[in-house]
Amino acid sequence: MSDGFLQLSRLTKRFGDHVAVDNLTLSVPRGAVLALLGPSGSGKTTTLRVLAGFERADAGTVTVDGRDVTRQAPAERHFGMVFQHYALFPHLTVGENVAFGLERDPAVDRTERVRDMLALVDLEGFAARSVSALSGGQQQRVAVARALAPSPRVLLLDEPLSNLDPSLRERTRRELKAALRKVGITTVFVTHEQEEAFALGDQVAVLNEGRLEQLGTAPDLYERPRTLFVATFVGRASVLPGVMTAPDRARLDAGVEWGVETPQPLERGARVSLVVRPEALVLAGEGLAATVTGCRYTGARAYFTAEAGGATVEFEAAVRATQVGDVVHLRPQRALAFAEASR
Repeated sequence: MSDGFLQLSRLTKRFGDHVAVDNLTLSVPRGAVLALLGPSGSGKTTTLRVLAGFERADAGTVTVDGRDVTRQAPAERHFGMVFQHYALFPHLTVGENVAFGLERDPAVDRTERVRDMLALVDLEGFAARSVSALSGGQQQRVAVARALAPSPRVLLLDEPLSNLDPSLRERTRRELKAALRKVGITTVFVTHEQEEAFALGDQVAVLNEGRLEQLGTAPDLYERPRTLFVATFVGRASVLPGVMTAPDRARLDAGVEWGVETPQPLERGARVSLVVRPEALVLAGEGLAATVTGCRYTGARAYFTAEAGGATVEFEAAVRATQVGDVVHLRPQRALAFAEASR
């Protein structure tokens, strides 16, 4: 992402003594989609508001196509924005909502532009309808059409699917992805849903307490996390305490020794947190002894929880491989070791 069309450089935003965004640097290529992913309070929405110009950065810069827009008002940046609650005008029709941002451009044929935008989001023939008569997914698409109608340089979306029922979310996600690909617009969106970030984002920036933990693709973040926070925030994982006994081995406090991978070098004797994914923790003839305490059925496979040496672990297995109350032995196919303080 070094050849960024949209660049954030050492961006910082404070609210009193609280640092909401801390020295954040990101770069988004032209036409790419960047997801800002993190828990509540991670700084992702504040970052989006600084990008939009709704909040002023205390330090750092925002540039678009080489031009510094850090001190520009929102209207001068020529960004499109889709708000979490869509902010549609209930007294206007669908077509009037989409045309709302076109009033400042007399050269645009509004009727044609509205028709094109509604076709883009698969709402042909909806121009005369009331927005209050639309489903949540349709309202979301109207909001996207309105944001895209003035041909913005960058599109910003704040939790674009959070107000939809789960049954609508996946379909709307596919429709939104298709529209973004068709337009090819540089896009930044905020979400706390990993599935949404992975499905829509070309790259995902994981934020924590205002700082960038890691930037990468979905496989990068899931398979090659660089910090304990990313390893445990992205996807499902069990965390067990232990100590390094060799550069590639660690002894769990529960007594067994595992081979491990270390994203950062760790010294022998260092206290570590061992992270293992459910699909990488398998039933074996010997290994970590654990008592099965729960089962979550998912079809042919199930997620089992178990108590092992005072820690709770989760492993994936065939539905009938074991049952609650059994004592099993578990062996990792892959485990990662992080310094305890690195989270």
